[in-house]
Amino acid sequence: MNERGKEAGRPRAPEGGAGPSAVERGGIGREGPGGASVAVFGSGSIPAGHGLQAEAELLGRLLAEAGFVLVCGGYGGVMEAASRGACQAGGQAVGVTMELFAPIRSPNRWLTREERVSDFFPRLQALTAADAFVVLRGGIGTLTEATLTWSLLQTGQIGPRPFVFVGKDWRHLFDAFRSTTFMTERDLALATVVDRVEEAVALLKVKLAPTP
Repeated sequence: MNERGKEAGRPRAPEGGAGPSAVERGGIGREGPGGASVAVFGSGSIPAGHGLQAEAELLGRLLAEAGFVLVCGGYGGVMEAASRGACQAGGQAVGVTMELFAPIRSPNRWLTREERVSDFFPRLQALTAADAFVVLRGGIGTLTEATLTWSLLQTGQIGPRPFVFVGKDWRHLFDAFRSTTFMTERDLALATVVDRVEEAVALLKVKLAPTP
């Protein structure tokens, strides 16, 4: 661990690429600027060489550099890439893992803290406790996390907070929502679509800036 990591009090990947040797267990902390934590949703498996891996890693790095606490599902794919980016930048990566998966999956090695819950339902509850949400490309699990978050925002079960989809392809899905569902413009306005992760983090910096 280098001096920067020691001063920040955060586990960091030592030179050579290995992740933190131990994971501190505990609740999802709110330790970024203004107490802000950012949940990242995305695919749990990324094909080798796919651009989504670099995109997720960049997102994690930018979030850490901005002082935010990354919260994710704690396993592979987007979750691992974002955790790696955050950890290598000296930030924190909190993974919400499940006892249900303990026999078949291990948490990714870049987590700086693990929150272990029993199954999907408390996991979703924990993830939606974050102060903001960023959605990258994924499958059914990603859509489940995103639509649950959307529903909680729509019904007021969680207060207003940034909810950002990254990638041009999401715009096609939003157009489909407009033309084929009963979602209103007010519902759609609960979410924001941006093209690049840099835009997402810039938006979060504004929306989650500490109140003077």
